[in-house]
Amino acid sequence: MPCLHPSEAPPLGWLVPCLAVADLAATLEFYGHLDVRQYGGDVAQRWATLRNRATEIHVFQGHIPRDLVNFRGADVPAIRALLAERGIPIDQDLGPWSVIVRDPDGREVFFDSSPEEHAEYMTGRTLTLPVPGGDPLAGDGLDLGNLSWCLVCADLAATRAFYESLGLVVAGGQPEHGWEILGRRDDLPAHGTRRRGCYVALFQGMIPADTLNFRGGDVGAIAGVLATRGASLGTGVAHAEDGGESLLLEDPDGRPVLLDTTPPERLYAT
Repeated sequence: MPCLHPSEAPPLGWLVPCLAVADLAATLEFYGHLDVRQYGGDVAQRWATLRNRATEIHVFQGHIPRDLVNFRGADVPAIRALLAERGIPIDQDLGPWSVIVRDPDGREVFFDSSPEEHAEYMTGRTLTLPVPGGDPLAGDGLDLGNLSWCLVCADLAATRAFYESLGLVVAGGQPEHGWEILGRRDDLPAHGTRRRGCYVALFQGMIPADTLNFRGGDVGAIAGVLATRGASLGTGVAHAEDGGESLLLEDPDGRPVLLDTTPPERLYAT
């Protein structure tokens, strides 16, 4: 597996969805069914870090008002200089290594790091550490695939320009049809490989809400496991004419969680 080595200037850090939840216990149970398991945090303080292989999600009850885009390990002093140079106002200044800006849709983008965390990022380390003595993609649970965080935007061009100004790059999409994919240069989806990293997809007029979209897993097999665990499967697995499969779930806060795989994206043997 290739190392995720930073190539941004300045470095942006690892991309992590931070989710605002109403009931932490219910959220942990829901994502636990998907084997997005807690590995850190403090339940007594109402927050937790979850992971499924190389994907991380952080969940907070009562700490943040809405979901936010979080970059960890960034060179925040250099990010500050970039923001000033490009005329992007800082919405909240939380210290030398922590700032929040807002995208054109009012979504908070949180750069939060420390000198030590930035040094780790610059080694090329993945955000989620490998399991001891094993493959960093190995695990004893469901392989959900890559995480694409689908963000609703009112003006695709304006939102794309904002994230490009931070250093994300366009990897694909159909802007004429209202969607585009952006990511860190080293986290962009690569069909036919098992490389991992969270990236964002922007949608104008196509989806009703920001959506966690896992791509590349064996959707049918995942649905079978969820059924044995008593999880709700909504309307069940949908089959596309091209051989793709999808399963739309809803977490306890009503957030769409879509498992969606087309034949070229499959991470499993066919």
